[in-house]
Amino acid sequence: MKRKIILLLVSCLMVVSLAIVSCGEAEEEEEEEVIIPPGEEEEVPPPAEEEEVPPPTGANWWDYHGEPEYGGTLNWRLATDITSWDPWRSSDWTGLRAMYMEGWFGMNWTTDRKDLPLKGGFTDPSTQFPLIVESWEIPDNFITFIVHVREGVTWQGKPPVNGRELTAYDLEYYWHRMVGGMGSGFEAGSNPYTYFKGWDDFKSIEATDKYTIVFTLKYSVAGIWTMLWGPGNAPFAREVVEQYGDLADWRNAVGTGPFLLTDYVAGSSVTFERNPTYWGWDQRNPDKEIPYVDGAKYLIIPDQSTAFAALRTGKIPMMSGIGWEQAEAFEQTNPELKQVSIMGTGYSVAMRIDKEPFTDINVRKALNMAINQKELAETYYGGRVEGKPYSYYAPNMGPYYTPFEEWPKELQEGHSYNPASARALLAEAGYPDGFKTSILVSSADDMDLVQIVKGYFYDIGVDMEIEIVEATTFFSYVNIFKKHEQMVWGRYAPNTGPAGPTILIHSSKWFINPTMTADPGYSEESINPSGYLFARLWIDHELKNSMGH
Repeated sequence: MKRKIILLLVSCLMVVSLAIVSCGEAEEEEEEEVIIPPGEEEEVPPPAEEEEVPPPTGANWWDYHGEPEYGGTLNWRLATDITSWDPWRSSDWTGLRAMYMEGWFGMNWTTDRKDLPLKGGFTDPSTQFPLIVESWEIPDNFITFIVHVREGVTWQGKPPVNGRELTAYDLEYYWHRMVGGMGSGFEAGSNPYTYFKGWDDFKSIEATDKYTIVFTLKYSVAGIWTMLWGPGNAPFAREVVEQYGDLADWRNAVGTGPFLLTDYVAGSSVTFERNPTYWGWDQRNPDKEIPYVDGAKYLIIPDQSTAFAALRTGKIPMMSGIGWEQAEAFEQTNPELKQVSIMGTGYSVAMRIDKEPFTDINVRKALNMAINQKELAETYYGGRVEGKPYSYYAPNMGPYYTPFEEWPKELQEGHSYNPASARALLAEAGYPDGFKTSILVSSADDMDLVQIVKGYFYDIGVDMEIEIVEATTFFSYVNIFKKHEQMVWGRYAPNTGPAGPTILIHSSKWFINPTMTADPGYSEESINPSGYLFARLWIDHELKNSMGH
């Protein structure tokens, strides 16, 4: 297999959260350079000049990549070690587990790169390919989900499962264990899943036959579907849990995916080998078995400089999380490395709108107008980003995206740098001399950028204290225990599709709610016009298209 070395860039812009307001103003997001996730060579977008060349008559667009070859091993980097191999105990490493445990859907790799450029986290659902779930039905008001499992999907040929067929009863067992209180003898839900308050809304989860499982809610809850089909929801085999008690030992890992987990050395590496009995096929060449590579290995390299050295010497073929300054350095020292930039999620300041002074929208507007986004784009990000705000729905979301130039004039003004108007708004809100506040920041985040934002706020009279929390506890501190007093620094402007952001900025039922927003239209325990309308629109526009329903 022909290998390509890819340098993957990361850069981020910070924005102030304004969309999370009851009056319905749009959340601001800056453009950001991020990475294409590690994958096979076929997943890498070809150069623009190649994309513009029409393929030979009767040929497929991917023929320019050449005939796929078998053999070889892919090496990837992990920045931190594995916390737990059992998804019941940890929501970490869902991507790693996806190597051997498959989710509901995958990517349709026959989609032309012009339609699927992999330039952001969001891709049109029509480009999805059914893996273990083939189709679904929603016969009522977003209460019941009837999911049909693909026939012929088999577990890997490892004991104690030994290659039997995956059925709806496996999915039932998985969800009973993860959610708790639904049956199969599990009363307590898993650690990660109990964080999702929406799990309290399930009435039942039942496999009605070998290939059908029915999820029933107590009432309509916008966004429950997102939790159901998310990439981390790859089922485990019940025989493993019944025989060993849990999935904590990596040696007992068994799934339906294309790779077998064969070795794990704590703090060093994770090794996979090709699954010789994988049920799937190459979507571009249906007569060929996959995977093409003989195996894959994750090298656990926490230190950034060590990872850079591994990239330079070819020990790892790709790397993410590289700032633009380092990317420019690589252009000089290693011109053979291919750099790719895509849309990503920028930093945000999330304000608790249930507490003073952020209950006043003028305060929120003032903080937003205090930040000189153009200056940040030209200096801090080296001119690599546009320096203008996006809404939650960035350009890669197609019809959901509205350019800044098309926003209403008042909305544009509220998202433009104007410190004089910002001070006037603070005075109107009753803070002519400004005020003191605080922001909670993870120790793993960009401290330099926080300091710059602190300076912008200070220029309009807002004295912001930066409180740093260890990265390992930041998530639970903010999302589980809600201990942040004023503001939170984080990536709260997702660009993976319209469902997540809409829930995030409106629903108190969603556990990630740093602004403590509670729109009753998305939170009532009953069918309601706005909640139901959103759920219906999302299902119709995004999900039905992907499987032809």
